[in-house]
Amino acid sequence: MTIYEGLADLPHYNEDIDGESAPAAAEALRAAVAGADAVLLVSPENNGTISSSLKNAIDWLSRPFGSSVFKGKPTVVIGTSAGRYGGIWAIDETRKAAGIATANVLEDVKLAVPSSAFDGKHPREHAETVAELTKALDALTTV
Repeated sequence: MTIYEGLADLPHYNEDIDGESAPAAAEALRAAVAGADAVLLVSPENNGTISSSLKNAIDWLSRPFGSSVFKGKPTVVIGTSAGRYGGIWAIDETRKAAGIATANVLEDVKLAVPSSAFDGKHPREHAETVAELTKALDALTTV
């Protein structure tokens, strides 16, 4: 498993700078996704929606139109929020954006985790979260 940590380096998506040579950070993101067997997108919920950095990454991955590296890539989305719904709105928006960007979003896997579920415990000590996360990862490895 590779964790991509370069989202902060991506410029805001702009077709004017996404020509024959895209910015290096965008090329690095595209190369990482192209080399992956599957994609796990994890997002906090900010003001009831997807984080802007993840949305920007999806915008970069959606191009070039019709032949993006995201096309058909098995994808699962996980969200979290301080609110009681656990990021479900961000998950829905992320799944929608990734699907429009031609990723193969696995519809039967949805993991929303309210931060209140942990009651001071580390997430790995929360059996329900561990079981749901295992289910999500298993779905990606069996596609």
